[in-house]
Amino acid sequence: MRVTHSSGAEIYGAVDDVWENLETNEFHIVNYKSTSKKEDPAIDTGFGNSYKRQMEIYQWLFRKAGFKINSKGYFLYVNGSKQGNFYGNGTDGVMHFETAMISYVGDDSLVDDAVDAATNCLHANSIPSSGIDCDNCLYYSDRKILDT
Repeated sequence: MRVTHSSGAEIYGAVDDVWENLETNEFHIVNYKSTSKKEDPAIDTGFGNSYKRQMEIYQWLFRKAGFKINSKGYFLYVNGSKQGNFYGNGTDGVMHFETAMISYVGDDSLVDDAVDAATNCLHANSIPSSGIDCDNCLYYSDRKILDT
């Protein structure tokens, strides 16, 4: 899906799946995720915030393209099981998966402002201040120290 934002920026994403609710004629965005953890998959830890933003951008894209999108999206997670011989000696070459579906109600109201802020930043004549929580900024700062 590709949409041109009012700033002129092209925003696009490759949605994994779209499910239609036949009672409401609304679409639900579905994102497939895979992992191999001992604990159950969750969207409230680890990469969860990134997954949520991704879902909200997909919902925004589809709404901008004129589709009727339900705010409830789904993450269909497959979690590779540590059971069996896959990781041991004499592997049988088969990994078993447990499937979990996690619903998430997205809020795409911040996407327009985020795209505006990003395009303004890209067109600015100065580099933005770094943030203490920005991994890219920390990497750049650390590399700069090592390179001197």
